[in-house]
Amino acid sequence: MQRSCRPVIGLAAALAGLAFLGTAPASGQVLGGGGYAPAPDPAVASMQSRLDALESDLRKATGRIEQLGFDLTKARQTADAANAARLEDEKTIAALTDRVNALEALAHGDTAAASGVASGPAEATVNLSAGGAVALAPPSTPPVDTSQLPDDEAGLLAQAKTFMLVPDYPSAQAAFATFLKKYPKSDNASEAQYMLAEAMLYQNDYADAADAYGKMLKSYPKSPHAPESLAKLARAMRLMGKKPEACKALELLSSNYPKVGEPAKTIAATEKARSGC
Repeated sequence: MQRSCRPVIGLAAALAGLAFLGTAPASGQVLGGGGYAPAPDPAVASMQSRLDALESDLRKATGRIEQLGFDLTKARQTADAANAARLEDEKTIAALTDRVNALEALAHGDTAAASGVASGPAEATVNLSAGGAVALAPPSTPPVDTSQLPDDEAGLLAQAKTFMLVPDYPSAQAAFATFLKKYPKSDNASEAQYMLAEAMLYQNDYADAADAYGKMLKSYPKSPHAPESLAKLARAMRLMGKKPEACKALELLSSNYPKVGEPAKTIAATEKARSGC
């Protein structure tokens, strides 16, 4: 009996061994030609995903920083150009102010203070008469041919203003007069009337300038140019030797325009001092 059981036991042991060899290890190892491959770690995969997201955000932030740097450079260039233009404008305004002051000084016989009036392009030649009066010599070129001026309202006004800046006062006078004739109901008519008077004043045509300032005040009493027109009317009166009339005009300035701006205030203060008001 014992001998007949041994083969059975041996067979059972062999089958058990084969079953053990065919079972995958508990640690997850895979035996075969592929070697050892660890199972994915969820924590590591999550960390890698977060790193990828951070790298993407970093690339985007770098791109935004580069764009901001480019925009900042352009803004600085624009600011530099604007500042250069401002400085040029200030030089132009200063030159025009010096010219006006020199003409004013010359009108009072102060030739030393007016020594620089003849410098620069497109100036008028100024002569002192024996009595100390100021007279402008005829311009070297005649006023502009008005038939050659722009026909549209905006273009005509712009051209007239350009003549004032050159300065070419005879052409400016012709252009503003043409504008007022063509567009008397324009919203810019008050400005054109004021500039017409200015062009006459700068040519020492004081009587016509006074008339033009008077028309400005009568036709456009609420214009922003009205206070300065009244102060300039006083100036034209004084330069004609009518100081009492100039003082009366200056009295009207404070009563008619109590909220007068700084430009008109400055002109009025100068005229009061020079007229002895």
